[in-house]
Amino acid sequence: MPNQNPEHNLLFGYAIADEVRKQLITLWNTYSFFVTYANLDGFDPSIEIDKSTLTKSDRWIISKTNKFIKTAEKIYSNYQVFHLMSEATIFLDNLSNWYIRRNRRRFWKSENDSDKTAAYSTLYQILINFVKVMAPVVPFVSDKIYTNLISGRNKSEVDSVHLCDFPSVGEADIDEEIINEIDTVIQIVSLSRSARNKANIKIRQPLAELAVYADDNIQNITKNNQNEILEELNIKTLKFVVNESDLVQYNVKPDFPTLGKKYGKDISRITAYLNDVDNEKLVQIVKSWKIINYTRD
Repeated sequence: MPNQNPEHNLLFGYAIADEVRKQLITLWNTYSFFVTYANLDGFDPSIEIDKSTLTKSDRWIISKTNKFIKTAEKIYSNYQVFHLMSEATIFLDNLSNWYIRRNRRRFWKSENDSDKTAAYSTLYQILINFVKVMAPVVPFVSDKIYTNLISGRNKSEVDSVHLCDFPSVGEADIDEEIINEIDTVIQIVSLSRSARNKANIKIRQPLAELAVYADDNIQNITKNNQNEILEELNIKTLKFVVNESDLVQYNVKPDFPTLGKKYGKDISRITAYLNDVDNEKLVQIVKSWKIINYTRD
């Protein structure tokens, strides 16, 4: 199996095989989504698009693809294919669960305008480059997808993915700034959904406000992508919190079994300090990883 580190024992079982199957299904469903709507709209991949029509989301997934290609090239050079499979899983999740889901309306709308063509062109190039990268480890599925995508449409491509050159990427093809921006948006959405789940509040139930505590950089990213974040979370308004204590309260308590083994009778002094010290000060000490010796005079 390509995701198996050859230094470790190879484990067999239905669970492992099922995990691989799920990843292949994600790839196939992504390809199927593209083919279904591209055929309906008669999309021609040989027509070059104006790069100014690419959205922020398009530029993000293109940069993510190019970064994946650079990573894959390094992994192949080091003969560590098992690392490639985890990178491919992360990339497919970004492609399927964020890019396609966030851009479905662009593929579904009735008019064939430049925005729709940009979405088709972006997804087409991503699929082509992805199967080129994965061809050595997923040869049959990659070739099937590739040959179906180019069949009778893109004469600039060779007949099989296994005859293609490995995709080339330059440093200018990877926009780290936009990768960081959209990745931050995804993280904010993910953390907010987790908070909803812990409170047992379904995403279909609208909420009045999302409170965010973050540094200036993340605040700017949140403001610039406010509509997308609020839409994803089904929340009406956004506000920024100045003090972390407005959202989170910390209680630091001693782990008596662990401390007792190390400090013995001196644990009483530690407990006394924790009871007397200001909570905010203690939180800052913990965050700074500062070690203070309270067991000796």
